[in-house]
Amino acid sequence: MGDRDNEQSPHEPPAAEAAAVSTGPRAADRQQLERELAAARQQLLQASALLNSLRAGLEGSDVVVWDWDRERGELTVLGAHHPGPSGLTVPAPWDCPAEDERVHPDDRSLLHRAVEAHLRGLTPQFEAEYRRREGEGWRWCRDQGRAIQWDSSGRAVRLVGTRTDISQRKMIEQASWESELRFRDAFENAALGLAVADVQDDGLIVETNLALQRMLGLEPGQLIGRRLIELIHAEDVAGFERFWNELRAGQRLSFRTEQRYLCAQGQTLWARLSVSLVLDARRRPLYVMAVMEDVTDRKRAERSTHAEQNLLRRLLELNDTERRLLAYEIHDGLVQDLVGAKMILEAAMHRGGAAAEDAMRQPLHFLSRAINEGRRLISDLRPMVIEELGLIEALRYLVEEQRAEGGMRIDFEHRATFDRLPDLLEGTLYRIVQESLNNVRRHARTDRVRLSLIQVGGDLELVIEDSGQGFDPAAVAADRFGLRGIRERARLFGGRASIESRPGAGTRIQVVMPTELRPDLLDLEPPALD
Repeated sequence: MGDRDNEQSPHEPPAAEAAAVSTGPRAADRQQLERELAAARQQLLQASALLNSLRAGLEGSDVVVWDWDRERGELTVLGAHHPGPSGLTVPAPWDCPAEDERVHPDDRSLLHRAVEAHLRGLTPQFEAEYRRREGEGWRWCRDQGRAIQWDSSGRAVRLVGTRTDISQRKMIEQASWESELRFRDAFENAALGLAVADVQDDGLIVETNLALQRMLGLEPGQLIGRRLIELIHAEDVAGFERFWNELRAGQRLSFRTEQRYLCAQGQTLWARLSVSLVLDARRRPLYVMAVMEDVTDRKRAERSTHAEQNLLRRLLELNDTERRLLAYEIHDGLVQDLVGAKMILEAAMHRGGAAAEDAMRQPLHFLSRAINEGRRLISDLRPMVIEELGLIEALRYLVEEQRAEGGMRIDFEHRATFDRLPDLLEGTLYRIVQESLNNVRRHARTDRVRLSLIQVGGDLELVIEDSGQGFDPAAVAADRFGLRGIRERARLFGGRASIESRPGAGTRIQVVMPTELRPDLLDLEPPALD
């Protein structure tokens, strides 16, 4: 029995196998659970590490990450710029961020519309820029978010997104906008004509101001879309093109030119055009700024002055010619007759007796005086020595005459390579020296004068300097033509004159004149303005 009792049925498994069969599934489930738990722990650790990395990254940025659970009415935020501990979950007692009391009242409707459009599926995400109270002030924020979870009815129940502090950017934009407004105001109200043109499209005008429109008598629609060169008078285009091509080729950044411009109804004006190339941060051309100033009145004044100068020069030339003719007449007529009469009287006096000699002595004296006076008049009008020997010898002769009169020592220095100068220029330089030496004799109260005539290239430098009592040039009466005449003579020949003097310090007169007359000063009529 006992043995039979211990015998197992062939249909029953051994006891050990039965235990294994009874415990096997539970052990496998437990092992699987342990593996899943370990994997979950690993994922949690990775998520925690990722969260810590994200939190550390956000600490040094202007970005806040938020998670809005609409089902629970909770908002979880991460970031240094959130007012509170980073990672804090706070109640969200509103159904839209626009209802947050920290959002600026003026910006709530904008934020509300952006969120609602996304919740209704009209946009893939919502974006909005608005002001938000941070501490005691307002800061600009930019929110970007999107729904990531919906309920069975399709209602978005969870949204995630970021909030970026853009206050610094807004400050820069505001400053840029205000700068743009100031520039726009200055551009529109400038007294000079202004135009913005495309440098790449041959100066295509894209913007003008009121002053330019008024200047040319054209409406904005008549200027926009035209090129700068189309406004220029056909005869002046070549000069503009040369500068413009150099600008486009990078050979210059700006240029300035004066030319005629076409106005409404076929009229023209003279204007000074200044064109400057505007570059970007990488020194690449953006556009050109053209500034136009109406100089028509100035051109008319220059034309009038030019005509006046030429007229004065012609009058001076006529006066010099008349002096020369009169000198010839005195020399060839009066003086010759006087010399002949004197020679006859002298011959008769030698043939006659003592009574005849006494009778003729007084007429001979008067004749000698008349001859000397005639020669003086000739010298004043036009010294014959200029005609025969030129300026240098004429000045040497003048210096000897002044020395002969006594009372002055004149040091004359000359270094010149020219042979002869134009007649009118020689006569003018001679008159300046003659008048200066006469003034020294009459007013300077000195016995020492230095005269120099030096040629430097195409210019002559004439200096008359004395060590006399001097004077105040500003105190000279306007009706005294001596000093003014020196300046005017120099100016009319394209030269210049300076007169330096002060009481007790002598006087220095410096005149610089060209050795050749400029062709543009010889024409009586300057170029027409139209």
